[in-house]
Amino acid sequence: MAKILVVDDDQGMRELLEIMLTEEGYRVSTSADAGKALTRCRKETFDLIITDLKMPKMDGISFLREVKDLSPETMVILITAYASGETAVTAMNEMANDYIEKDFTIEDLKKIIRDALTKKGVKRDDSLLLKK
Repeated sequence: MAKILVVDDDQGMRELLEIMLTEEGYRVSTSADAGKALTRCRKETFDLIITDLKMPKMDGISFLREVKDLSPETMVILITAYASGETAVTAMNEMANDYIEKDFTIEDLKKIIRDALTKKGVKRDDSLLLKK
């Protein structure tokens, strides 16, 4: 079963992603702080990390670099409200698996996550899907 870490200083975004990903059958952890998330990544392995680009103390690109140094096989998706071509190129050059603007649709994000995890060879646990 895929383990996903959501790193975003915006509590609403963290909660939205946690609910959506849990309903999709993933094991989800969250962090409001990239530094604390990095400490956590030193102790446990995540299949996928979804991180905000703009955060206090450590931005998403710096966090991405640190994660990839610790665990090159971890898939990382950057999300941002401040998209630019330059930032997207930097993110992809630093081995982000994808880069998406915060005005994403839930279905688009679900597809990006499924594609990233499929590429890694990890599947969700369908037995954990919540009944609606």
